[in-house]
Amino acid sequence: MTSKATSKLKVSIDRGMTWDDFPFEDLIIKVKFSEAYNSNKTLYIITANNFYTLVDDQLYKVKSFTEIISADIKEDKIIILTNKKLYFSDDVGVNWTETQVPDDDI
Repeated sequence: MTSKATSKLKVSIDRGMTWDDFPFEDLIIKVKFSEAYNSNKTLYIITANNFYTLVDDQLYKVKSFTEIISADIKEDKIIILTNKKLYFSDDVGVNWTETQVPDDDI
């Protein structure tokens, strides 16, 4: 029997005076501030199986994946590599382009 991995993101918007906890069902791989964080108060969170946005203390699951291996976020562009596909979005996860990864070429 194995235990299920979990993560917790702690966020403070008042320089550490108070903290909000955001639990996740799987491990957090990457957390990134939006390029326009000062105006849109958005964080991007990538876990082992999901992509989330945190906007004004509201957590939204944008898309689910299987076995995320790596991910990167630059401005509004997101790239996610899973064990089978490469996913790309240039509009913060609203639309996605998928490319099959050739066998054994990860």
